[in-house]
Amino acid sequence: MFYTGGPSPGEPRSESCDSDGLEDSLSPRRDRGSAGGFYFQKEPGTLHQGMGIYVSLFLVLVAGLTTSVVMWQSNLFSRAAAAAGILANAVMLTYYVALVAAPALLVLPFVISAPFRVIWYFLIARKLLQLANGE
Repeated sequence: MFYTGGPSPGEPRSESCDSDGLEDSLSPRRDRGSAGGFYFQKEPGTLHQGMGIYVSLFLVLVAGLTTSVVMWQSNLFSRAAAAAGILANAVMLTYYVALVAAPALLVLPFVISAPFRVIWYFLIARKLLQLANGE
């Protein structure tokens, strides 16, 4: 009747239960197929992302692309900063092409756009620090 922290005496222990007998889909489990590695158990409905993650990433990328185009047209930021931002966000938008056409290549847009994104952030930060110092 009351929970005691594990299976009842004589009841077989489930392999998907952790040490206290509770089901936890986010806790790491030992993978018996590999050399003592861990994996995360994915049960239907427990780690479902839905469409929100894709929509939010798309909106962030479009905002970054818009910001970069405005930076290109203004005289405040350098053309290099604007170009780095346009490249970073445009390359990341190819994620959606890969999502549909070649799911095995989903990591490539992240890897290819990362250097451009880092350069973009540093160039923006440098200019903002120059503006803060009154230069």
